[in-house]
This record gives sequence, C-alpha cells and structure tokens, in this order.
Amino acid sequence: MLFCQRLRALLMLTGCWALISLGGCSSEGRQTEAAPPTGHYEGTLTANGTPLRVVLDVRQDTTQALQAELYFPEWLLLGFPAEQLRYEHPQLRFVHRQPEGRAMQFNLRHEGNFLQGAFKTDSLQAEVLLIRRDQAPPSPYREVALRWQTAAGPANGTLLVPNDTVLQHPAVVLLHGSTTPQQHELSTYASWLARHGIATLVFDRRDARAPKNQPQQFGLQELAADAAAALRTLKLNPEIDSARVGLWGISQGATVAALVAGQPSRPAAFVVGVSAPGMSLADVVQYQNEEALARQGATKGEQAQAKRTFEALERYVRRPTSKTETTKATELLSNALQQPWVRFTTLPQQLPDTAAIRTNFYWRELNYDPRDAWQAVRVPVLLQYGTHDERLDARVSAERLRLAAGRRGSSLVRVYAGANHELTLPAATVADGEAGQQWQWPRPVPGYLEEQLEWLQERTSN
Repeated sequence: MLFCQRLRALLMLTGCWALISLGGCSSEGRQTEAAPPTGHYEGTLTANGTPLRVVLDVRQDTTQALQAELYFPEWLLLGFPAEQLRYEHPQLRFVHRQPEGRAMQFNLRHEGNFLQGAFKTDSLQAEVLLIRRDQAPPSPYREVALRWQTAAGPANGTLLVPNDTVLQHPAVVLLHGSTTPQQHELSTYASWLARHGIATLVFDRRDARAPKNQPQQFGLQELAADAAAALRTLKLNPEIDSARVGLWGISQGATVAALVAGQPSRPAAFVVGVSAPGMSLADVVQYQNEEALARQGATKGEQAQAKRTFEALERYVRRPTSKTETTKATELLSNALQQPWVRFTTLPQQLPDTAAIRTNFYWRELNYDPRDAWQAVRVPVLLQYGTHDERLDARVSAERLRLAAGRRGSSLVRVYAGANHELTLPAATVADGEAGQQWQWPRPVPGYLEEQLEWLQERTSN
C-alpha cells in the first residue's frame, strides 16, 4: 500500500500520466524476468520528506556490458556515470566515488517497470523510486582512453566526446584541486560539460596512485607542465577544434590553469577558475586554522598564539638558514604543541629541514602568490566563488584576482551567496509557509552552473 501511495505521488510530480504496468502494486506481484533492467527511468530520491527529481539511463554497450548514468533535471543535467555497476537479479547496485574517499551508494530492486530501494552517503540516506518510461537513449558522449608522455612518465586520461553531428568540438582540460588527484573525482563536471556539447579531458595527476599522506615531491610548475602536456594532446585530436580549447580548474587546479594559460604562446583560449585562491598557501592555511579554532571555541588569546606561531613558521620557511628565525620559530612551535587547541590546526610537530623546504610541495609553495600567475593571463577568464567557502577567504581572493585578471575583456568574476568551496549550498531546513518547515537537499548554488555554461558557450561558439 505504501509503495502504491508513493507511486501515485511520483506520477503527479513527474507528469507520468501515460498508462504503465502497475503489477508491482498487486498483492501477489508478478515474476520478473532476469533480463537486465535497461531503459530510461524517471523518478525521485526522497529524504526527510523532500523529493528530488532524478533520471537514470541504463543501457548495454556493444559487448553487452551494463552501463548507467544518473543525472538531475533541476540542475542543468548535472550527474555522473555509475561505477562498480552490478546486476544480480533483482538487485541493481552502483556507486559514485566522490572526492576524499567519500561515495554515494545505490542499492535498487528491479520489479517490472520499477526500480526502488535506497541511496546512501556518509551523512544522508534517501528512498529511491524510479519508473521506466522508455528505452534508454544513446549515450550523450563517448569515452576515449588517451595516453601521453610527461616529465614524470606516462599520463593516463579519458576524453569525453559529445555524440552529435559536430565534426570538431570545443574542449576543456579539467584540473584537480589539491586533495583530488584522480580523474574520477572530476567525472561529474566532465560528463556535465560533455552532455552540453563541450568535450572534456580528465587525467590522473602524477600523485594519483601515491600512498595517502605521502609528501608530494613536486611543485606548481611541475603540475603546470603536466597540464600543458595534456592540453597539447587534446589540441592534436582530430575531433577537437584546437582554436577553442580552454582550461577548467578548481581550487589549486585554477592556479595551475593560470600558470599554463599565462605562457607566452597563450596555449589556452579561455580559463574557468572555481574557488581559485587569490592568496598564498600560507594565507589559505592561516585562514583555515582561524576558522577551525573559532568553531572549536578557542579564546582570542589562543587564536592569537596560533597566528603568531604560524607567522614565525612562515618566516622560517622563507629564511631557513637564519638563526634568528630558526630560534624564534622553534620556541613558538614548542610552546604551541603543548596547548590543547593545537590539534585543531595544521601546525607541524617539528620544523621542516632545508631539504623538505626545497622538495616538499607544502613547504616549497607555502609563500607563492598566485596573483603572479593570473597577471600573465591574457585570455578571457571566468572566476566563481562562494561566500561561505570553508577553505579560503573567497571575498579577498575574488577581489585580488578581479584586479589581477578579471578586468580584461570578456572576463567575469562572480561570488554566490551562501555557497561553499564546491559552490554548493548545504542541506538546510527552511520555513515553508503553511507547511511549517521544509528540508532542502544540498545543491549547486543558483546561478553557478547557469552562468558557467552560458559563459563557456559564448567563448566556444563558432
């Protein structure tokens, strides 16, 4: 009975008034064939009483392997390809791996024209109800495995090419944030842009397979060289219009994009930077420490001590051979490490030696000012920020990079109220008139995707 009630509500929500099989609502049910549940499904994810429209396309490729892609109509078709897809009648299971080890998990049961079951993340659970409306349409893009050489060795990437009648497509290389080195961590944006006619290249960063927490023995210039190699590979592809190829980077990846685009040869036609730092890594880390201590209720005195200690550490990294800076940093760090609040900061257990300062990414790039890279960029730039960025001071970054690069023709700097580092609004409960309070799904901040897509289409139109 509950299933039937939810089904009627779903039909009203999605406008599915066509006659469909309601065998799943009978008391006896029907024996479902064991054939895989291919098709075009529409329905909802429902959490805390709030439905979210969703579409799932399940198809078989030429080898009969099962493939699926899930996307959200309300979010300009933002979605993702299913990973670890398995069908063991009647269960259909798949995941979507997210940055930093998180994952979305889907566990669905196939019954006639329906898929129903559960969706789960580390912090959210939802009920899933999907109705098969038709055969799955052809995939909106195809994947092409690419391999090319870099100074660090072979690089592996995936090119997503839109399945349309265009002979040569505009394209972007997607560049990672500091904590997301694997290509699957950008699959949401890659598939979204390809669905809208822009080819995308994602690749594993040189540290993608390195042990977790292993110090990165490279710097921004090495990452820029890798990105430039990916850009050259993309521009040589016969399906790509080499005059309409740009760079898209999030967080640290935006700085890498600026380093490449600012080269004298101007290899990129445009740059998109999402949450691009406009301050040094030292300032970013200081901001994160201050935010963390404030959340934990640290006193003003404790916050000031943490700030003095980090500033001394920063000066030491600039002049590691100075006895004065070494003595002062050692003393302040020793005192800080005895305080209970230190566990909420990024202060190290000891000062780095000169070898670490030369080779370790964190110490090597601690005082680099990204404005230097952006000032050399002479192509159109789109920069997008959220006012509630938890990782960097978005207001300061936006203002600094507006001055460095955002005043050139066709460039645009946007700051969206309430959005975090990923330009999303977190889940929230809001007033809803007579209904009282209504829970809202985490979602892209309004305007972010729309403005990015419009700007890209203007830059890449013929």
